[in-house]
Amino acid sequence: MQVTNDNIFNLLSANMVYKIPRYQRQYSWQQAPQCEMLWQDVKAIIAQNSCTELNGGHERSNHFLGTIVTVELQDSADSDFDFVASSHLIDGQQRVTSLSLMIVALRRYIRQQLIKEPENTELKRFENTLSGLLVRSSDQPKLELSSTDHAAYASIIKNDEIIDRANKDGVEDGDSLLWKNCRYFFKCWRALFEDELVPLTEQAIKPMFECLQFAHIELEPEHQDNPQQVFESLNSTGMNLSQSDLIRNFLLMEMNIERQRTLYNNFWRVLERNIESSAQNAQDIPNLMQQFFAHFMTIKNAEIPNEANVYVTFKAWFASAYGHCDDANQKCLQELLTANQVWCKMYWSDGTSSSLIERTCYELRQLERGVLLPVMFKLLYDRCCGLISDAVVLRCLQFLRSYSLRLFIQNEDVGNLLNQFFSRLIARLNKVQDEAIYLQQLLTSLIDTKQQQLVFPTDTVFRNRLINHNFNGSAQEKKYVKLLLFITERYENKEFETLKDSYALDFILPADNSGSGELTEKQGWDKDLLDLSGHQEWSGRLGNLTLHEGKPLPKAKAKWASFVARKNEFMQNYKRHLNQELLDPNKGTWTVHDIKARGDRLADLILQVLPYPDESLLKQ
Repeated sequence: MQVTNDNIFNLLSANMVYKIPRYQRQYSWQQAPQCEMLWQDVKAIIAQNSCTELNGGHERSNHFLGTIVTVELQDSADSDFDFVASSHLIDGQQRVTSLSLMIVALRRYIRQQLIKEPENTELKRFENTLSGLLVRSSDQPKLELSSTDHAAYASIIKNDEIIDRANKDGVEDGDSLLWKNCRYFFKCWRALFEDELVPLTEQAIKPMFECLQFAHIELEPEHQDNPQQVFESLNSTGMNLSQSDLIRNFLLMEMNIERQRTLYNNFWRVLERNIESSAQNAQDIPNLMQQFFAHFMTIKNAEIPNEANVYVTFKAWFASAYGHCDDANQKCLQELLTANQVWCKMYWSDGTSSSLIERTCYELRQLERGVLLPVMFKLLYDRCCGLISDAVVLRCLQFLRSYSLRLFIQNEDVGNLLNQFFSRLIARLNKVQDEAIYLQQLLTSLIDTKQQQLVFPTDTVFRNRLINHNFNGSAQEKKYVKLLLFITERYENKEFETLKDSYALDFILPADNSGSGELTEKQGWDKDLLDLSGHQEWSGRLGNLTLHEGKPLPKAKAKWASFVARKNEFMQNYKRHLNQELLDPNKGTWTVHDIKARGDRLADLILQVLPYPDESLLKQ
């Protein structure tokens, strides 16, 4: 490799086209903080250099941009650059692209001034200088971004007058960061010149670009320079590459451009689109990519990787799984894409599907326990690979749901102990190659754990908890009970809706009554429920709990509400299972006996909804 001191003016004025490799991430700099920080540096350089010239000095203030890595391309068959040399920009895409947008914005401002001063030869010469940094002789951009960004960038280069309309009319060109950042730089240049902080001349501005310096590393493939090692060393010194960025580069960083393009388009880009199409907003995408690879390595190694070491873990797994395979990178990418399709479907199933598998996955996700996701992923991926059938994966997911909800309702804090337990479960399932014993191995792990806190609660233990516990406790506990009642209402009812945020856990006998006389027997409440001790004992019992679509009744109304008013509120929905006792139009009272009877009925139903494994399933 060759390492030289260089500056952005020399880099862009060279007779060279810089291509962003297919494996690189998209342009991702935001206005804040990256572009704002870059502009402040540029503005400071201009101001300092102006002061130096005014004082008759010759020392310029330089700014170090870090390292930029390129490798000249040797594959002329791929080149459409009018005999202009081309290089891959291995590292430095974000900085070079942002500075190019800054140059576009400056050129646009000069073009506006030339409309007012068409005979200004100095400005014309400056405009030509800037155009030489942006385009080659064929009027094509010198910087070729990734396939998802290049059309927008080329449009900016060719049609920069859109910047005028955008600033005048507030027109936005979609969500392109390229357009947004170019407009930001245009506003910065305009403010700089209109405030007369610096004259609009090439002599005043060009030195600034020469002061933006960097270490230019030019790799030489014929000397076995390894771009991936450069990437890793840069990342280790603080360059902002994510774990998924490093994995992508590891799999796709080849000098054969056609091969690179094929693998990127057929596999990696499809994987990205799977996540992009379902993510709620663009800011979620990097975290979801990271989460997918962490879950993938968890099911492969039966060990949850440290977030900062996912790439290292992936490389070690790749070496053992594909190290001796022909065409290893493509085979690995195919496996990743298959796994990603399974993961996305699991992660974003909305609960409305008629598939019991997807409905069960949705219900498990509502527990909001990240430790469950790799186990679900393992089951669904084994099903996708043909190791287990739909019937077996459904039984496994249903027992996982039973185990988790029983365990969390029995002891809401026990979820923090499950990481190692579920890792051992995945390790156990990784050794199974026979569908006939797959479910048996899963259930044995759930029941025979040596950590007593994690034992699958039996029917007797769990029913006792349901019947006798007061669930008017922590927010976490109420969340689990809310989900429990939701799943119970959905039991054998494929048409039931998803668990909306508007659904609230509520109490037939109001939970906020202080026992000071607001509720009365005339309103239909049992006298044993009205004193303080009776209210505290029975208001939070299972037999008094239900779901309410919408927020619970305001305290002021709830305290003086009659049973019939409360009944009429609740009987509008959840008629299949939860509110059977409230559907009788002649029922006008609510008693301790009613709470006990309803609690018994719901507890028995819940034991069916969340079954304990039959002993026959545990036999070899």
